[in-house]
Amino acid sequence: MGNAMAPRLENAEKTGILQLSGLKITKIPEAVKNVSNIRSLDLSHNKLEILKPWIGRLKLLRVLNVENNKLRKLIFNVIGLLQLVRNSSDVLTTACIEVLF
Repeated sequence: MGNAMAPRLENAEKTGILQLSGLKITKIPEAVKNVSNIRSLDLSHNKLEILKPWIGRLKLLRVLNVENNKLRKLIFNVIGLLQLVRNSSDVLTTACIEVLF
């Protein structure tokens, strides 16, 4: 997936929008941490079960779409997140989302 990810990350650097929908990923690639200007992150239609705390370090993140995944845990702090899109069919055992404005 490394080769397929590079153009997406480059585009995100320019636009602030990272589209990772439908890639069947089970975890968010570590390289996403390095794209500091992400405002919108689309992780929908994948196989994610857990969102790691480092998501909260994306300071400009305003929209996070995790619809149609297999989420069990959301563990992160997000300052300024305006919209979290989540499919109600996900089974969350722990929901630790702290939104600070």
